[in-house]
Amino acid sequence: MRDRLRDLAREQLRHQSRPVAAVIVEPMPGPPDVIPPPEFLQRAQDIAREFGGVFISDEMITGFGRTGRWFACERSGVTPT
Repeated sequence: MRDRLRDLAREQLRHQSRPVAAVIVEPMPGPPDVIPPPEFLQRAQDIAREFGGVFISDEMITGFGRTGRWFACERSGVTPT
């Protein structure tokens, strides 16, 4: 399922008529007990780089220590650009 979703995102971005400026993600979408696997953000960052966009991690809800780390994206080893 995860690979299908990643491939779907890539396919949609390939057919854009304009360049990709950014990929913006919420590191932990949904209820607080739903934690996506670490590769979720890694794959999102890879897609952003592949299409020349910046990777933005929207940390309004999950940042500032709410996940045990200063920012939720630190759990995945990614650094927003």
